[in-house]
Amino acid sequence: MSEATDSEAFEDIVEWAYSTLPQRIKDLPDFPGIQVADEPPDGYLKARTRRSELLGLYAGVPRTQRRFNQVQDTPDLIFVFRDPIFCAQRETYATK
Repeated sequence: MSEATDSEAFEDIVEWAYSTLPQRIKDLPDFPGIQVADEPPDGYLKARTRRSELLGLYAGVPRTQRRFNQVQDTPDLIFVFRDPIFCAQRETYATK
């Protein structure tokens, strides 16, 4: 399977996972967007010893910490990191 096909298949899986969420969750006004990226940003990896440890990341203000008059500069996002997930998948199958 080619790398482009792997990337497209991965995004299809992320879209499928999103589609399985209950509609009432997806309709929340503050439901974060979902973004697929190849790798986590370097700033998030400094405290980690292995790149494959960070498979995803929520970037935003948790609902429990928001104030009613708070204005957000950027929208909340859920990042899913393709390369670390592929790496973890290869490691899992290599040990079987």
